Amino acid sequence: MQIKLDTTGEHFLGAELKVLTASQKSSSSTAKNAKATTAVSVEHWADKTLKEEFQNLKAAKNFKAAKDETLFFTGAMGETVCVVGLGDKTKLLSEDLRKMTAKIFKSVKASKYASIAFDIAATLDSLSMFASFCTNLYFIKPSR
Repeated sequence: MQIKLDTTGEHFLGAELKVLTASQKSSSSTAKNAKATTAVSVEHWADKTLKEEFQNLKAAKNFKAAKDETLFFTGAMGETVCVVGLGDKTKLLSEDLRKMTAKIFKSVKASKYASIAFDIAATLDSLSMFASFCTNLYFIKPSR
């Protein structure tokens, strides 16, 4: 199994499993008795086709992008897409990303995917967060 941390998108298109993130964005109403609503943000996705497919999914209506929440679907090219919720992105730490990556890897390592692409560039806002993420990242070596 090849695991690629894709910062440019070159490996992303051909991957059998694509891992993308979604975050929560809150919108508050100015009305006195109105509740604040939480919407799912996938604006950072570079692949516009996947974004459109996700938004048209019936299951996406119940997906809240809560921290560690996942949603799997099959893309138009036959690839498996895993959307992972990050929760409120303003509270996200590099350690949260490391743990999320480890959980995804553990859950899919028995699935025999030939290649997995994590869309890291779309997830990380700053170079310092990326450096911190890479420093703390570890993978369990697949047993053969």
